[in-house]
Amino acid sequence: MPHGALDLKRLRNFVPFVGREAATQAALCYISILLFSVIIVIYAPYFTLLVFALGSAWHFGRSEVRFSSGPIGPRWISGMCQGVFVVGMPIIWHTTELKQIIDDWCSLVGTPSVQASTWLSIAKGTQVFMIAASVFWVAACVRMLSLRIYHQIALNAFGTAVLVAASWVLHPLFSVGIYFLFWHSVSHILADRASATKRTLVSDLIGVHGDSLPLLIPTWIAFVVCASKLVGNWRPDLLAVLLLVFFAILTPAHEWLQWRLSQFNQTRIPIL
Repeated sequence: MPHGALDLKRLRNFVPFVGREAATQAALCYISILLFSVIIVIYAPYFTLLVFALGSAWHFGRSEVRFSSGPIGPRWISGMCQGVFVVGMPIIWHTTELKQIIDDWCSLVGTPSVQASTWLSIAKGTQVFMIAASVFWVAACVRMLSLRIYHQIALNAFGTAVLVAASWVLHPLFSVGIYFLFWHSVSHILADRASATKRTLVSDLIGVHGDSLPLLIPTWIAFVVCASKLVGNWRPDLLAVLLLVFFAILTPAHEWLQWRLSQFNQTRIPIL
């Protein structure tokens, strides 16, 4: 994914503002988190799944907050609830399919599948969590309504309705994947365009993908090597699950770098 594969350029952008030594330390920390994530994925897959789900909800929710407008309070609550919906709705609508995805994940890393009773408890707990998130989301919308932020309410309602409908109709891998590709990633690219250069959207998209290649190419090479060893007959469903495993490995380091960038003036350290 291009906006995640830009981490190398983000690290380079550290140098002029924090010095080469501090940027090198950040790079070493980034690599250490990657290696630690590999170990955790192999030896603690259930813990990894839990952290990955929570981290994905946080990541998506934080992006929704960033791309919306209005007072920070209701905007933050609404955005974080939408992030929870992205991850939680598929568990409610497609409990059996999610169980199969988790079983495939465990088979790839060589660990026993999760017991059906345990997964059922997780699904029931998710239902309670989703009800609470829905209550908070409605409360945030009511607050926006009282502030007469009608355009943001309409946008939130439309986005949430599409999200819920897609997670109900589509297989979990499709619903989350479509959200990631056609909303989350595109929103990042549109928000992070270098507007000061007055370039066109097409040139910015080409630039984003070009800047991502130094990390994207070795990542895909590693993916192909792992797929050739772990996925028999190149089954598409298992390839998709293996891609999730890669996301679980790469996301913690990516999130850490985003946090590290937030410690500095982000207007001086562009992420593109």
